[in-house]
Amino acid sequence: MLKDIDKEHSCYVIKELETNHILTNHFEMHFLELQKYLSSNSNLKEELDAWFYFLTIKEKIEKMEEIMDILVKKNPIMKEVYDEYNKFADTKDLFENYAEYEKNYFDILALSEERIRGREEGIKETQISMARNMKNKNMDIKLISELTGLSIEEIEKL
Repeated sequence: MLKDIDKEHSCYVIKELETNHILTNHFEMHFLELQKYLSSNSNLKEELDAWFYFLTIKEKIEKMEEIMDILVKKNPIMKEVYDEYNKFADTKDLFENYAEYEKNYFDILALSEERIRGREEGIKETQISMARNMKNKNMDIKLISELTGLSIEEIEKL
């Protein structure tokens, strides 16, 4: 994700670019890069290790309770994290709503991309049509290229 940073955990704040004034100390954005964590001999603080471990648990559900007991002993906040996770996973409506939200999000994203692609194709078709008409009226190819934004090679092919 953050290719130029080797750390597993990065923390960002909102600041004014020219003065470096930090807007608020109540908002921080933390990036926990699991790939970097998994591929390194991490020496992060124990509480951060607990978060990474929770996010990467690949054990079966039967072992989950045992693992969470260990994590909670090391870091009590993990009990709250696990409880919230279970509420989410056990609440069919919440889970289904999230799945629907995610589907809708990606549908909208795909539509936006298609709309942009369609707009670009329409612009290109207009440029070609204009260039073809100008070429049929024996206008200078360099001028046609300048006016339409098409390359001289594209215009010569028309």
